[in-house]
Amino acid sequence: MTRDRPVPGRTVITARALERLAVGAARGAEAWRDAAASPRAVGVKLADDAGDLRASVQIDLTLGRAPEPLLPLGDAVRAAMIAQLSALGGRSVSRVDVRFSAGGRATERRVA
Repeated sequence: MTRDRPVPGRTVITARALERLAVGAARGAEAWRDAAASPRAVGVKLADDAGDLRASVQIDLTLGRAPEPLLPLGDAVRAAMIAQLSALGGRSVSRVDVRFSAGGRATERRVA
């Protein structure tokens, strides 16, 4: 037997869940992966902007591996954030600020 009417209840997406979605979206942007110190080198802060989300993303780059120029990289992260938060979180994103910082130096490891 199937029901033709919706089941009562509500779905709540907490602020922490939205933050994790945002971090995952930023980490999922393929363009920065070779330049970042590690996947943990991504931080996201979310804020309310008149009912929409405003996101601030910080990516710690590894010196010596950062691509040139950084503007297309920022655009790729911004697009990934907007798409993922809209699709998975059901939220409208008004602004995404991307900040790059120096996270460390690239070092070559020797294998004994």
